[in-house]
Amino acid sequence: MERSVKPATKPKRDYYTITSLYSVYRMQSRFLRIAYTVQFLFTLVATFDVWAQVGGQGHLDLMPWYWKLILPSALSLATVRATAAAVHRDRLGNRRTSV
Repeated sequence: MERSVKPATKPKRDYYTITSLYSVYRMQSRFLRIAYTVQFLFTLVATFDVWAQVGGQGHLDLMPWYWKLILPSALSLATVRATAAAVHRDRLGNRRTSV
């Protein structure tokens, strides 16, 4: 009785799974998400702290609340996206970091 042999399937090569010799594996992606979240929060707090120290608290008090939310959040997101691009060995100034 002959058994049918299934051909070996290649593992799925995802962009985040194998990029190069110094690759980021799937198991580490959850730790990277935690690190990116911590970096986002740290950058957000640091932005408000530097803004209050350099520009003065008076400038922050005169601004509408939505500008206080949008500007530091955009800066923090840009910082995290640039870090993610650097970790995944992309160029620092690519489409993912500028969009």
